[in-house]
Amino acid sequence: MGILPAFVMLAYFGLVGWRRFPRNEADTSSLQAGALSESTLKRWQQYAVYIVFVVVIGIMLLGDLSPIPIAAMPAIGAVVLLFCEVLDINDVKNYINLDICFMIAGIMAISSAVQKTGAGDLLADKLLGVLGGNPSGWVVLIVFYMAGALLSQFMSNIGTMGIFVPIAVATALKQGLDPRAFCLAITAGCNAAMLTPAASPSSAVAFAAGRYRMKDLFRVNGPAWILYGACVILMANIVYPISG
Repeated sequence: MGILPAFVMLAYFGLVGWRRFPRNEADTSSLQAGALSESTLKRWQQYAVYIVFVVVIGIMLLGDLSPIPIAAMPAIGAVVLLFCEVLDINDVKNYINLDICFMIAGIMAISSAVQKTGAGDLLADKLLGVLGGNPSGWVVLIVFYMAGALLSQFMSNIGTMGIFVPIAVATALKQGLDPRAFCLAITAGCNAAMLTPAASPSSAVAFAAGRYRMKDLFRVNGPAWILYGACVILMANIVYPISG
């Protein structure tokens, strides 16, 4: 599914998009302030870092074939580096963002509750009522894609997915549509985070370093956002055809 959106985005930014950015002088002060200093690690500790990195990434790439749960691998790697004295406990505390952890846990709980309590069915009925009772499958797909694509400009994409996927599945089933197309569309829409600096960390870094303004982002990324959405909706229907 991702081949067409990726190709279109590459073509747009490679041929057109980069020309539309203003030629501002980049702000490199933050990069200079964070310049790397000479490593104080011993040779064997440096090798330990390389080995842990390769092993963790390698096992995660195995996916279902991995003998160890892939979600646990980064934590295991961090523990190994702690024992090797590459990291200390303060480093670990500083790198763990508890706000994000609690937010994801809360969203997952809400998502589970929506599924188990029937709230998803209730919201699906309300949505279908707003859309006219028996709307086209295309209309419903576009509505859910747009909901994810717009909200992800201002809030966490994981949180947005956690809220909308159960509702989309319930809505699709009530309409007799393939829910997989809706799951794909929402997931892709929640990753269309390119219109505001708050959409993603990479957008914020580029916005600040390039000294861009909001209208610069809309002028360059707006067409890309529209093209991406059209490709996603088209491919979702090709991979998992909908009717209605």
